[in-house]
Amino acid sequence: GFALALENAEILGLDIDKDAVLTYNLNLNRLGCRAERRNVLSWKPAGEFDVVIGGSPCQPFSHANVTKIGETHPLYPTFPRFFDIVVALKPETFLMENVKGLLRRRFESILQKQIERVAGEYNIRYAVLNAVDYGVPQRRERLFVVGIHKDMGAWFRFPEPTHGERPLVRLNGTMVHRWVTLREAIGDLAPLPPEEGAQLIVA
Repeated sequence: GFALALENAEILGLDIDKDAVLTYNLNLNRLGCRAERRNVLSWKPAGEFDVVIGGSPCQPFSHANVTKIGETHPLYPTFPRFFDIVVALKPETFLMENVKGLLRRRFESILQKQIERVAGEYNIRYAVLNAVDYGVPQRRERLFVVGIHKDMGAWFRFPEPTHGERPLVRLNGTMVHRWVTLREAIGDLAPLPPEEGAQLIVA
C-alpha cells in the first residue's frame, strides 16, 4: 500500500518473507518498485533516500497479544531498527505505521524514546487514523508517525476525514460522505466460478 501511494518514485522494499517479496515484485515492478529479501536487522543502510517508510511487526504492541509483549517479544527489535535506519540515512521524510496499541500507557514510553532519538533533526507529528474515515470499507485504526527534516522548514498535517457515520457538510463547504460498506465497494462484482477441473487448495 505504501508503495502504491508513492508509485512515481523509485522504491526499494525490504522483507524477510520470500512470498511477500515475490508478490511485491510481481505487482509493483512495472511501477518502478523493487523488493529484496533481506533481514532488516542485519541490513546495512547505505545510499541516498528521500523517504523512509516502514511498518514493523505489530505483535509486540497488539491488544490481542497477552503473553510476550513490548520489549520481551522476539519481534520487538524491528521497531527501534526503523529509527536506526532513519538516523543512518537521514532522509528528508519518514513515515512509520503500527497499531494504536503503541499509545497505551505501558508502551507509550517505548514510542517516545524512539521519537526522541530523531526529534533533534525532524519535525514530528503522530496520530491514529481509521481507514473507514477515508473511504475504505473497513474499520482499521493505525498509528502513523511522520517526520519531516527540519531543513525542509515544514510540518506534516494529517488529512481531514472524508467519510463519517453520517454525511454532513462542514462549515467550510467541504462534504463528509457516509462510510462505505463492503457491499457498496464490491457488491457489483460478477461472481467468478472456478474453471472446470480446477482444484481448491486450503492451506
